[in-house]
Amino acid sequence: MFKIIVALDSDLAIGYQGWMPWDLPEDLQHFKDTTDGSNLLMGSTTFMGLKRPLPNRKTYVVSSKPVAESENVVWVSDLTTFINKHKNSDTDIFVCGGASIYKQLLPYTKEMIISLVNGKHKSDTLFPSFEAELFDKQLIKTYVDFKVFRYIRKGEIA
Repeated sequence: MFKIIVALDSDLAIGYQGWMPWDLPEDLQHFKDTTDGSNLLMGSTTFMGLKRPLPNRKTYVVSSKPVAESENVVWVSDLTTFINKHKNSDTDIFVCGGASIYKQLLPYTKEMIISLVNGKHKSDTLFPSFEAELFDKQLIKTYVDFKVFRYIRKGEIA
């Protein structure tokens, strides 16, 4: 099952110059705690922004160019094939960005975990707009600079 995990602000800003437009260690810890031991799916720009593969996770990297594979890094050259192979899986795959990957996976996503960051931030990358009414929204936790919400799709996925 695909689950989107993302931090964004009220303008849907998610990135600036290849990284997040804010510095929130608590959100990074939330991401780590939530995805530890899981599978991640991300585009090559997001992957390169990490500097190294994240420990204790299998990372699928979408790229038109080959990605150096290892025990925990798998190159995905055809996203459509990947989606079709995994969309009905019982195994969670956390979709971690960037914007194009989020947009392509949104129709196949059963759940989203969204850190809503306070304020508006300088950004060059936005999360795709989505129909919030298609999801039940639950507050998970409140932090000083952001709140974490879980959105669960009400109906069937694509």
